[in-house]
Amino acid sequence: MSQDALTKLAMELAAWPSDGREKVTPQGRVNEKMWLQRRAELINKPSWDDAPEWAEWLAQDEDGSWWFFNGRPKLAADFWYHGDHKEDPRFGKKALNGGLPAGHDWRQTLERRPTESKESGVMYAIHGRTKEHRPYRDAAFRPEGYEHVWEIVQADADGWIPWEGGECPLPSGQWVEVRYRIGACRKGFAGNWSPGWWSAPGDIAGPDDIIAYRPILDESSEPETPD
Repeated sequence: MSQDALTKLAMELAAWPSDGREKVTPQGRVNEKMWLQRRAELINKPSWDDAPEWAEWLAQDEDGSWWFFNGRPKLAADFWYHGDHKEDPRFGKKALNGGLPAGHDWRQTLERRPTESKESGVMYAIHGRTKEHRPYRDAAFRPEGYEHVWEIVQADADGWIPWEGGECPLPSGQWVEVRYRIGACRKGFAGNWSPGWWSAPGDIAGPDDIIAYRPILDESSEPETPD
């Protein structure tokens, strides 16, 4: 089958017949695997391996263009947007152009960056009252009692904990590295940042909001599990 004929079929056929049989056309035979592969090529979804470090969301617009966003975008009439301006580099970046085959709904393409597996990531135990962070390596450990409640949080392979806004999650004297929405990083004591930097409400998100943090701990003094 010619590439043009396969492209036409991939664009016009929304779903492969349930019987799974090959299709016979004047241009030749085509099977479901060939059809699926050509559709994927036409949709041209970007790989997260090529995403900017700051990107957390991916979506496709009605014109077929794919965009990375640093916060969850909203759906407009024919495109996705985040922040005040569609092409503001503080909030989003165009990735690739793609197609819209029959049965492929661009409105359903929104996805979040895949999380790291627990095997490759870092886990922290966070004290509910003091906000103390400790490396956590014993998944079976579950402390009891309100005054000693620890929340187990998954970070990525580099130790970054995603932050979606709220009260500062660390003791004010904790040394920490933060990542801003714009992508820049900075180290300092958690109390150095005012509450507004940590709160990052989605409706008035700014480029300097904190979107992730990484506690800087003295590993030599930390126990294997919280007690």
